[in-house]
Amino acid sequence: MRQSHSRTPAQTLAILRCAVLRDLEKQGYGIDSKALSEEGQGDLKFIFPRTSVLAGITHDGKVASKIFDDRIRDLGFYHLFRLPTFWEGQIHAVLREPDDILPSGVAAPGEMLQEILSDEVDPSALDEGTLNLSSLDLNSSADLKKLIRAHANAIAAEKLVIPFFSLK
Repeated sequence: MRQSHSRTPAQTLAILRCAVLRDLEKQGYGIDSKALSEEGQGDLKFIFPRTSVLAGITHDGKVASKIFDDRIRDLGFYHLFRLPTFWEGQIHAVLREPDDILPSGVAAPGEMLQEILSDEVDPSALDEGTLNLSSLDLNSSADLKKLIRAHANAIAAEKLVIPFFSLK
């Protein structure tokens, strides 16, 4: 992971959420919203001048959570849009100041992930559907990288892939 020394796990998860949401909007995977597009952000800035990114991510994140939950039938697993309360609070705090992690605004999904993923992605490495990543420790850069790579591969392949995991 590039710049891992300067980003907290919560910042990395916030960037990943934003990238995945932008892709879900772009591909139309059940998110009938453009809250994170340039036009959508323009509309939201009129209503939420200082928190338009947070508003867009919150809105799209709720929709994404339902989409992901509907496909993951087993209880006791987490995914990028359903994490324990501690992580949700940390991510929310990061997104209250989005300029700290998204200085150029809401960028294209691939560009955002390239900032945090140094390895090449392999879009042929997965099939559409759910992907069990086993057990992850979200404080571990190696485990975070597994989650990032799974989502980056899905974005590159233009497939709806839902990585899920338990916590170590």
